[in-house]
Amino acid sequence: MSKRFENKTAIVTGGSSGIGRAVALKLAEGGAKVIIVSRHANALQAVCDKSDNISYVAADLTDTEDVAKVAEAASERFGGKLDILVNNADAADGSLRRARGDCERGPVRGIR
Repeated sequence: MSKRFENKTAIVTGGSSGIGRAVALKLAEGGAKVIIVSRHANALQAVCDKSDNISYVAADLTDTEDVAKVAEAASERFGGKLDILVNNADAADGSLRRARGDCERGPVRGIR
Protein backbone atom coordinates (compact mmCIF):
# COMPACT_ATOMS: atom_id res chain seq x y z
CA MET A 1 0.00 0.00 0.00
CA SER A 2 1.33 3.41 -0.98
CA LYS A 3 1.75 5.88 1.86
CA ARG A 4 1.16 8.93 -0.33
CA PHE A 5 -0.11 10.97 2.63
CA GLU A 6 2.54 9.89 5.16
CA ASN A 7 3.37 12.77 7.55
CA LYS A 8 0.35 14.76 6.31
CA THR A 9 -2.47 16.05 8.46
CA ALA A 10 -6.10 16.55 7.43
CA ILE A 11 -9.47 17.75 8.64
CA VAL A 12 -12.52 16.31 6.89
CA THR A 13 -15.83 17.97 7.69
CA GLY A 14 -18.91 15.84 7.17
CA GLY A 15 -16.67 12.88 7.95
CA SER A 16 -19.23 10.66 9.64
CA SER A 17 -20.84 9.36 6.45
CA GLY A 18 -20.87 9.37 2.68
CA ILE A 19 -18.14 11.11 0.72
CA GLY A 20 -16.53 12.61 3.83
CA ARG A 21 -16.25 9.19 5.47
CA ALA A 22 -14.76 7.65 2.32
CA VAL A 23 -12.24 10.48 1.91
CA ALA A 24 -11.18 10.27 5.57
CA LEU A 25 -10.64 6.52 5.34
CA LYS A 26 -8.58 6.85 2.13
CA LEU A 27 -6.43 9.62 3.62
CA ALA A 28 -5.83 7.51 6.74
CA GLU A 29 -5.07 4.45 4.64
CA GLY A 30 -2.49 6.58 2.81
CA GLY A 31 -0.80 7.50 6.08
CA ALA A 32 -2.39 10.85 6.99
CA LYS A 33 -3.46 11.74 10.51
CA VAL A 34 -7.09 12.78 10.12
CA ILE A 35 -9.66 14.61 12.24
CA ILE A 36 -13.23 14.07 11.11
CA VAL A 37 -15.95 16.52 12.09
CA SER A 38 -19.72 16.08 12.28
CA ARG A 39 -22.60 16.62 14.68
CA HIS A 40 -23.06 12.86 15.02
CA ALA A 41 -20.65 11.53 17.68
CA ASN A 42 -21.76 7.88 17.42
CA ALA A 43 -21.21 7.82 13.65
CA LEU A 44 -17.85 9.59 14.08
CA GLN A 45 -16.73 6.96 16.59
CA ALA A 46 -17.70 4.19 14.17
CA VAL A 47 -15.39 5.69 11.53
CA CYS A 48 -12.57 6.11 14.05
CA ASP A 49 -12.91 2.44 14.97
CA LYS A 50 -11.76 1.59 11.43
CA SER A 51 -8.37 3.37 11.65
CA ASP A 52 -5.88 4.39 14.30
CA ASN A 53 -5.05 7.42 12.12
CA ILE A 54 -8.50 8.96 12.55
CA SER A 55 -9.81 10.94 15.50
CA TYR A 56 -12.90 13.11 15.73
CA VAL A 57 -14.45 16.30 17.02
CA ALA A 58 -18.23 16.35 17.38
CA ALA A 59 -19.17 19.88 16.33
CA ASP A 60 -21.89 21.95 14.72
CA LEU A 61 -20.09 24.04 12.11
CA THR A 62 -22.84 26.67 12.18
CA ASP A 63 -21.70 27.51 15.72
CA THR A 64 -18.58 29.70 15.86
CA GLU A 65 -17.59 28.25 19.25
CA ASP A 66 -17.65 24.75 17.78
CA VAL A 67 -15.58 25.90 14.81
CA ALA A 68 -13.01 27.25 17.29
CA LYS A 69 -13.12 23.87 19.09
CA VAL A 70 -12.19 22.11 15.83
CA ALA A 71 -9.32 24.52 15.19
CA GLU A 72 -8.03 24.07 18.74
CA ALA A 73 -8.17 20.27 18.46
CA ALA A 74 -6.26 20.36 15.18
CA SER A 75 -3.64 22.65 16.66
CA GLU A 76 -3.17 20.37 19.68
CA ARG A 77 -3.20 17.06 17.78
CA PHE A 78 -1.17 18.21 14.79
CA GLY A 79 1.21 20.66 16.46
CA GLY A 80 -0.11 23.60 14.46
CA LYS A 81 0.36 21.88 11.08
CA LEU A 82 -2.52 21.33 8.67
CA ASP A 83 -1.87 20.05 5.15
CA ILE A 84 -5.32 19.11 3.88
CA LEU A 85 -8.80 20.51 4.48
CA VAL A 86 -11.80 18.75 2.96
CA ASN A 87 -14.75 21.06 3.46
CA ASN A 88 -17.53 18.55 2.89
CA ALA A 89 -20.12 19.41 5.55
CA ASP A 90 -23.59 20.58 4.71
CA ALA A 91 -26.97 20.40 6.31
CA ALA A 92 -30.19 19.42 4.61
CA ASP A 93 -32.01 22.18 6.47
CA GLY A 94 -29.86 24.91 4.91
CA SER A 95 -28.32 26.02 8.21
CA LEU A 96 -24.78 26.14 6.81
CA ARG A 97 -25.92 28.36 3.96
CA ARG A 98 -27.53 30.71 6.49
CA ALA A 99 -24.38 30.68 8.64
CA ARG A 100 -22.30 31.71 5.63
CA GLY A 101 -24.47 34.81 5.42
CA ASP A 102 -22.77 35.99 8.62
CA CYS A 103 -19.39 35.99 6.87
CA GLU A 104 -17.99 38.90 4.96
CA ARG A 105 -18.51 38.31 1.27
CA GLY A 106 -15.43 38.18 -0.89
CA PRO A 107 -14.98 38.83 -4.59
CA VAL A 108 -17.20 35.88 -5.63
CA ARG A 109 -20.88 36.61 -5.04
CA GLY A 110 -24.16 34.91 -5.65
CA ILE A 111 -22.92 31.37 -6.18
CA ARG A 112 -25.37 28.75 -4.99
